[in-house]
Amino acid sequence: MDDVIQLKFLFANKDGVKVTLGAPKSAHVADVKAQLLAAWPADVPKPECLSSIRLICMGLGALQDNKTLSDSKVPSFPTHPTPVNVSVVPPKRSADAAGGSSEHPLTQRAPPTNISCWCAIS
Repeated sequence: MDDVIQLKFLFANKDGVKVTLGAPKSAHVADVKAQLLAAWPADVPKPECLSSIRLICMGLGALQDNKTLSDSKVPSFPTHPTPVNVSVVPPKRSADAAGGSSEHPLTQRAPPTNISCWCAIS
């Protein structure tokens, strides 16, 4: 099956947690994410939506949902699955959940007027 790529998904900050799936080279990255979500490991918190999942492959950067694996130039190896790193973007804190503004308290202050530059570390 030349047109199928075996992918080994490695989860960020989860040593030893892996999922191996096969996908056609013509599959869109969004479809691969849906397939991964269906096989999501029980010991890894499940993301709320597909857009929270980032797939990073072999120095290609984050794979774009609207591109196919072939368009994204995801390599296929005859001897082993292609490693793909999985990162989940944490959900944004909403103002309601935080009980007020979602901004850090220090970033809400006005800059000092007696100096020419300043920064707030959050």
